Amino acid sequence: MELLGNIMEKLHLDEALLEGYLSRLGKDTVVKMLDLYLNQVEQYLSDITKAATSSDNSDWTNACHKMKGAAGSVGLLKVYQLSADCEKSALSATQKAQLVEKMAEENNQAIAFFKQWLESV
Repeated sequence: MELLGNIMEKLHLDEALLEGYLSRLGKDTVVKMLDLYLNQVEQYLSDITKAATSSDNSDWTNACHKMKGAAGSVGLLKVYQLSADCEKSALSATQKAQLVEKMAEENNQAIAFFKQWLESV
């Protein structure tokens, strides 16, 4: 079971990026980076949710772009990739709503993996 957990973590986290942050900036700074992400992500998800119902696709694109940048900066690979895919797509409101739910789920999983990774270093 531990092997499966390690594989899942690697799918969610850019460990090379995080290890680089850790060696250059120290664990306290990496913890602060995660805290900053946690403080911002609810607003980003809220913006994406609102944009999903907007008739202006640029709202969707901009909101997904912000989420992509935030996720990428803290090494959340699956959230980054999903945000990048969403940013480039013109979807129906129903499809966008489904993706918002998936993004929130992936984000929660990635945060859990990030916290586990932090505990292990």
